Amino acid sequence: MTTDRMDETDIVLATDGSAYQNWQCAVFRDTMRGVGQRGRYVEVVDGSGEDITYPTHHRIKAMKRYLETATAQSVWMMDPDMVFTGRLELAHDNGVAVGEPIRDHLWAEIIPHAPEIRRRFSRRPERDIAFTQVPWILTREDLARVIERWDALIYEVFHDARTRALPGWNPWVTTSWCYWLVLAEYGIAQRVLPLAHFPYEEELRLPLIHYCHKMRSGFYKRSYQPWTPIAAPRGDVPICERVTLEIIDAYARAQSPVSV
Repeated sequence: MTTDRMDETDIVLATDGSAYQNWQCAVFRDTMRGVGQRGRYVEVVDGSGEDITYPTHHRIKAMKRYLETATAQSVWMMDPDMVFTGRLELAHDNGVAVGEPIRDHLWAEIIPHAPEIRRRFSRRPERDIAFTQVPWILTREDLARVIERWDALIYEVFHDARTRALPGWNPWVTTSWCYWLVLAEYGIAQRVLPLAHFPYEEELRLPLIHYCHKMRSGFYKRSYQPWTPIAAPRGDVPICERVTLEIIDAYARAQSPVSV
């Protein structure tokens, strides 16, 4: 099956249900609509009641809940700390996943340990893995094939003391590593495409900005109080940072403040 009809695409945010992530999702949804992005917006909160004692595991639990009723051909897994600056359309097949290339310096220390991680955890350690980050895009059929193994692998890897002692490892990378491993196990190729900028980048040509880092102006998503207007940054800042701050500020000024 080739999926190229955007009306059969779900753009999915998996969240922990916190008020802060609710705000992030609202900004994401507003920019999605603002650029005319096609596809159905889906927000899934993990409410499984299971023991979720480690970071990012809400994503896999939420995606399992999503699959219980999903009918779309294509599933785009996004992060709430993203905004659209343009439209994204692409076609892909069963057996092929699409992902953003790793360009984040935070991965530099841990990626050289890939052979060890494959050898210790993969059922097909001879298969190379592709290093990608969200957006993660694949067919619903492929997601359904890998979801249970992905879930089990996250638990196994996260609780492995030897892995957690590796240089550069932190709890937030577990979901990504296990996604790469499970795609390789199931023979799902990864097509690596630039899809999103970071705020520190000096050009704006991709349809998304992922504002996960502290910005040159001092703005940081973890210290920002939602619905607070943002003063225009002083001095020279990268265009992707300026656009992100303008989007968040415009949304804050257009909405009624809420307690977060």
